[in-house]
Amino acid sequence: METPTQSSTQAAGAPRREPARTPRTLAPWRRNVLLLALPLLLLLPSLLPGARFLPQAPVGYEPLATEYASAQASAWHNASYWTGDRIFPCLTDQIELRKRLLSGESPTWEPRQALGIPLFATAITGTLYPPNLLALCIEPELAAAPLAILALFLAGLGMWKFLERRGLSIAACAIGALCYEAGGFGFTNLQYPMKVDAALWLPWCLWAIEGIAQSVPRSATALAICGALPLLAGFPQVAFFVLAAAALYALLRLSPWAERLALADERPRPRVWRVALLAFAAAALLAAIQIAPTFEASQNSLRKQRTSESLWLESLPPATSAGLCVSGMFGSPLDAPTGTAPPGAWWWTARSDWQRAMQANGLEWTTFIGALTLAFALAGIARSGRRAWFPLLLALGALGFAQGWPGLRWLYALPGLNVGAPARVLAVAWCAWPWLAALGADAWANGDARARRVISASGALLAFTGLLAWWYCEPTALIARVEGWLGERHAMPLSEVRAVVSPAAALEAANGLRAGLCVLIGTALALAGLAHFQRLRGSRWQVHVAALCVPALLASVRAAGSTSGDTWAAPGAAWGIGSAFALTVLYLWRSSTAHAVVTPLLVLIAAEALAIAPQHLAPRELWRASLFPSSTALARIAEAAGADGRVLRYDDSAGGAADVEQLARPNLLHAYGTSDLSAYIAFTPRWYVEVVERMDPRARFRSGISRFTDLADLDHPLLDLLRVRCVLSRAPLPRHDRLLPLTERPGLCVYQRRGSMPVARIVPRAIAASEFTVLSRVAAGEFDPSTELLCSVADAAGDMGGPGWRAGDVRVQRAAPGILDFEIRDSSGGWLVVSEQWYPGWRATRDGAEVATLRANHAFRAYAIPPGNSTLHTEYAPGSLRIGALLSLLGLCALGWLAFKRA
Repeated sequence: METPTQSSTQAAGAPRREPARTPRTLAPWRRNVLLLALPLLLLLPSLLPGARFLPQAPVGYEPLATEYASAQASAWHNASYWTGDRIFPCLTDQIELRKRLLSGESPTWEPRQALGIPLFATAITGTLYPPNLLALCIEPELAAAPLAILALFLAGLGMWKFLERRGLSIAACAIGALCYEAGGFGFTNLQYPMKVDAALWLPWCLWAIEGIAQSVPRSATALAICGALPLLAGFPQVAFFVLAAAALYALLRLSPWAERLALADERPRPRVWRVALLAFAAAALLAAIQIAPTFEASQNSLRKQRTSESLWLESLPPATSAGLCVSGMFGSPLDAPTGTAPPGAWWWTARSDWQRAMQANGLEWTTFIGALTLAFALAGIARSGRRAWFPLLLALGALGFAQGWPGLRWLYALPGLNVGAPARVLAVAWCAWPWLAALGADAWANGDARARRVISASGALLAFTGLLAWWYCEPTALIARVEGWLGERHAMPLSEVRAVVSPAAALEAANGLRAGLCVLIGTALALAGLAHFQRLRGSRWQVHVAALCVPALLASVRAAGSTSGDTWAAPGAAWGIGSAFALTVLYLWRSSTAHAVVTPLLVLIAAEALAIAPQHLAPRELWRASLFPSSTALARIAEAAGADGRVLRYDDSAGGAADVEQLARPNLLHAYGTSDLSAYIAFTPRWYVEVVERMDPRARFRSGISRFTDLADLDHPLLDLLRVRCVLSRAPLPRHDRLLPLTERPGLCVYQRRGSMPVARIVPRAIAASEFTVLSRVAAGEFDPSTELLCSVADAAGDMGGPGWRAGDVRVQRAAPGILDFEIRDSSGGWLVVSEQWYPGWRATRDGAEVATLRANHAFRAYAIPPGNSTLHTEYAPGSLRIGALLSLLGLCALGWLAFKRA
């Protein structure tokens, strides 16, 4: 290992190349304790009795909010408004999957959402992701906090092992790993575990690739496993970015030019890239059991690849670059939604970015990495020379892609990169910035004077800039200035400006911005001071005293910029937490004077994270209350829908989705066992959406259905086919022959709708027409669903009606969610129409012989029935799952070959 003297000597000459050395390693248990400390501190409140690591509580939504008024008030205290999808549908899907596991039922099909959905394929919670098995063994809400801690720990451990394999010192590994754990992408998205779970495996993939290059045994096996896990995590777009970055590193690191590119000290073995290619292929095969059904569900939905223009509108404006070291520029997850973009989106974007500001999303617009990470990354760039070019490429490339830089915007047209918001590529930057920071920390720990000066100057500059910004952002003056700017930019009177950005929201945003600036100032001042204290490495106790002063400094500065109600700014709490962390670090390195220089940095990383992250990680306090408590109103809804009926919401307001959320919001009914036509689903089957949208164009929301908006449709035959037996409305509806009022109260009215179809019925006629004609006629109600069906298969048409024709008796039995059996007696024959979703993968046998499943009335299932008695067995057995399972079996074989043959 290099000595500080050697490092200083090299610093005076050409930029150092990464030395080929194996650093002295920290005992694994000590390393693991260190890496567990920060996640435990961040999530400690979620581990307390009665606490659940959830962004919101269902009791905050109607009708539970009215029935549990006292609990509703606390439900929204410190609740995150950015990550509501964590409850609906993620948590409700996890609960359903666990229920299936305990009952021994297949998780492939769910008949109670929409017309029926492939549950395993559409669930975005990473059903087969190994750590998520905990959420199947215990209640998912109880597993949330341990899984979040595990995710941050695995992220830090992967970064540590990668940096260690790259030859960096223990101090650099520790700082890089903790910067990774404290990164904004991690704690901001931790309530969306599938995003973090997919992203955290990037350093593990890099570690495995480095092992292949260094001929470490079983590194190819590790790469196959680490490459498969992001694909199983449940967020395909982030997994694609992670694997693309890993593949780029493998291409360069294992190439003959690796030495010239400063990625290696010697040329790798010939054709070693073939091993990495096989490992990546094995990773894709291993994850095929999840990828294949999900891909099929995506293709059968209306959620398609995006155009370059629409992606550019969702890209980040250049002003988000300032968010690298300033939190809260574009709002806080605690800010209640106002119906418009956050005030910061209007304040800090140019006139040309008006459309991007209108689509601002506080979660996606967060680029925060921290002042300490940024300062050390600058030192790494300045003092590491060519070693820093690849992580710098990843960091700037990710930021440029997220912001739509002209040279990178063309990538929006590439398949795989055009399926979601460009800002999700920041999962790659989450890894790249700590890598750069570790390079700077390596120089710092080895006594590089120039690196220390870069860090000191960066800290001083950031502190000075933060002070200027803090003074400039005095709330009253700032609001007056930006109201004037907005009026001039967009030629709007003051009243319209305030309609877009209300004074109350503007004041809250200004206070939040100043609080973020205070954290920047405190961190930067502490960092500049610690750079000066490095001269005292011979007097360890002085450095330790400085370490204990860091959280006190941060807490006091943070409190100075806080509002009176900000519970996270308590100086005593921040000082105590930071001091406890400092003592932990001091214990781990109590015998090393050199490492005492690094100890305050670790404390500072933790203190900065503890000053910002808790607003994103505040738990829900449930105590002895149930997560989904009993409800009289929901019981009335279930009564109206009956055992086989479905619920549909009526709402003709312009607000649409926001108002629908007040009507026993989508996916809430699913948790109570009631079928919901307007459930929020990642991949809603397109045939159902197409036919409802054709009937009511305003019914569609994103790629699904949220409501119906015309009371004239209450008599529509399509609603009979959909088995709509319960209608919800926020206001009393006019009296109607088919509606029976069960509950009429302000905000929630429950009606039972008469006349819907049964689960299955036999009709005598099948009429063939083009798919477009079938869709048009069904949506227009130009057919009689009780006597005929429409289909687009000419060979299936026929007429078995006539004098004396009778449907017969149909007995329906649902043996399991994905199995539906029918016993038919005394029928004259015809077609059995099932009022559930037609979907590829439904198989049927009639009296033991296989029969075709016909798509009837554009979205429903039908089967030909002969005269007399017969039994029909139908089951959802998707071919995509079988193909995926076979491919995964092939992947296991490839994994075995990599593990044993290559060893």
